[in-house]
Amino acid sequence: MQAAFCAGGHEPVKLSLLSVLFHPKPVWLTLKRSITFISVFLILAGLCAGLGYFQFIVKPQMIKQFIAQMGRALP
Repeated sequence: MQAAFCAGGHEPVKLSLLSVLFHPKPVWLTLKRSITFISVFLILAGLCAGLGYFQFIVKPQMIKQFIAQMGRALP
């Protein structure tokens, strides 16, 4: 076991495995992860929205346009 000093520097504190595992993370690290998660989520949501727009709006219009440009089939 290691001994660590408190913020006041007076009493040593024993570090156990549980205190190391469940030690609260710094606020800036949690904030950085949150911002990264939200930005990646927004990028993926934008890509999915763009793919859906292409599949359901642009692609059917392109197919209609190609069919309209084709000549009639002669019997």
